[in-house]
Amino acid sequence: MSLTRNLKVIGEDKKESFYCDLCDYPLVEKKDFEMSNSYDCCHRCYLEFAESRKEAWKNGWRPKKSVLNSYISIRRKLYKQKTNKEKK
Repeated sequence: MSLTRNLKVIGEDKKESFYCDLCDYPLVEKKDFEMSNSYDCCHRCYLEFAESRKEAWKNGWRPKKSVLNSYISIRRKLYKQKTNKEKK
């Protein structure tokens, strides 16, 4: 005996992402998901790049790849520094 279930999606069929479109860090907190739905980025990227340029952001502006890579590098260093302190 087998059961098959038919699912019907009502409303918008929007793909959910669990990673920031800019920095590729996982969306962890509620604010991350809220910013991802509104600005296509995590809360930290929103604060760094989108908040002061809301209108330009909505019109498609994004940071240059070099600026974004630098930001990601700094964020990784800070994360490693934090985890090293917690291990001690």
